[in-house]
Amino acid sequence: MQTGIAAYTPRAGRRDIHAGIGITSALTPHWIGFAGLSAASLRGQAADSPLTRAAFSTSASTGIAYRPGALIHVGAAASMRR
Repeated sequence: MQTGIAAYTPRAGRRDIHAGIGITSALTPHWIGFAGLSAASLRGQAADSPLTRAAFSTSASTGIAYRPGALIHVGAAASMRR
């Protein structure tokens, strides 16, 4: 069976570089919210593959999660007296 894609044999080497940032925050004692942004860049032979459509990509994510039985303790810092 032929696919129309040329045979490709990559060798070892660096494949990709990733960078990202994210934040997670407690909304209530049981619910948390999160968000993130990331970018990735294929390098070398991975970028040259005939299956690669784009060598650079970005992504964003957001969501909420439920933590059953979770407790968040908020404490006050004790002051030191001399």
